[in-house]
Amino acid sequence: MSDLFPTLGRWFAEAFPSLARALRAVGRGLKKLGRLVLYLLVLLLIVHIPATIITGLMVRKEISRIRDAGEALTTRELAPTVPAGERNAADVYQKAFDALRLSTDENEKLFTPGTDHDEAWMAVANQAVAANTEYFALLDEASQIPACAFPVDWDAGFEMTFPHFAGMREAARMLALRAEVLAAAGDPDAAIASCGAAFRVAEHAKLDPILIGQLVAYAIQDITASGLETILANEEPSPEAARRLFDQLSTVEQEQPFKRSMEGERTFGLFAFDFVRRAPLREMAGLLSGGMPDEAATPWQVVAALLYRTAGRPLFNLDELAFLHTWDAYNAAVVLPWPRSEEAAGEAAAAVEQLPIYRAIITKMGFPVFTRSIWVREMKTARIRTAQIARSGGVALADRSLWGRDLPVPARRRRLRGLEHRAGHGRRPGRQGPG
Repeated sequence: MSDLFPTLGRWFAEAFPSLARALRAVGRGLKKLGRLVLYLLVLLLIVHIPATIITGLMVRKEISRIRDAGEALTTRELAPTVPAGERNAADVYQKAFDALRLSTDENEKLFTPGTDHDEAWMAVANQAVAANTEYFALLDEASQIPACAFPVDWDAGFEMTFPHFAGMREAARMLALRAEVLAAAGDPDAAIASCGAAFRVAEHAKLDPILIGQLVAYAIQDITASGLETILANEEPSPEAARRLFDQLSTVEQEQPFKRSMEGERTFGLFAFDFVRRAPLREMAGLLSGGMPDEAATPWQVVAALLYRTAGRPLFNLDELAFLHTWDAYNAAVVLPWPRSEEAAGEAAAAVEQLPIYRAIITKMGFPVFTRSIWVREMKTARIRTAQIARSGGVALADRSLWGRDLPVPARRRRLRGLEHRAGHGRRPGRQGPG
């Protein structure tokens, strides 16, 4: 039996000499190829291990720099808190949200874009305002409380939710509605006081250290500023009421809450990298494919995710390093004066676009939206500065020489928009207070 295979081999070589030589050549080639693959694997291992160690040390160095600078590494560190013994405006807001009485039909009649504010509309508006006395009282009360911390699970990562933002935006619409009803009833002082309450709601929305909180605040400011413009174009509030609103607007701070939200977004990004390190492969693949962890992933995406987390670890580390460096560029941009802030943010976004996808998968996912968010911040800030310019010039809001006593309403609005243009693109007024 031990001689069987050699005998068969000799017989095969004598019977099929050409084929036998070809097979021997293939065998020698496979042996050489195997040795070559082995050498390449050893070489890759020699390169991979120090590359992983070096890039990992670079990431840890950046993380240490952030920590040493006193900046947050988790969203929980930035979460708003309520000092012991103080009231929480969020509790009162929630009562207000629960107290709102507005039918779907009323909502459509009052807030559908393009609806004429005619007599029929005003009748519905009066009815809605009268039916929500408790709601407005709670909103006024909540807006006056300094501390506001809604019950958000700041450790939930991708499952983090902010249901209170919808209620706050609805509050802004309702407060603007009340302002218009009060102005039409001949009480412009109460009308602009209602606008003041809405501006305070916006300040509370900014306390959540995440970009969506700032965007909700800007939407509230926009809704309120539009209502305020309408009131000022048609009514004359008293100098005292105007001064109170001016003093309130002079404390509005746009830059620091936005910068804090950018810091919060960075912690969210760091969470994403930690998620990739520890998450189940299918969830990780769903994230890397541009979706969410709970989205279905293809087998190829699962394989790619596995390679990215193992053999591609140096590239993964370079991705995190690019993320942190780009965030430094964004943080530097957000404190620059307009329009340099948008230009610098655009440069940072362009640098991200130039990075190859294989070493910047996660970095490329989030940054395009942040450049536009800076532009949105500046446009909404311009509307706030409209009032600040008037205040810094010592002009009372009730003085119709500013708004145009004898001008028709469209002309008054054009003059107001001219002030807004100056606020956004011209010389900045001297700051009033911390704003």
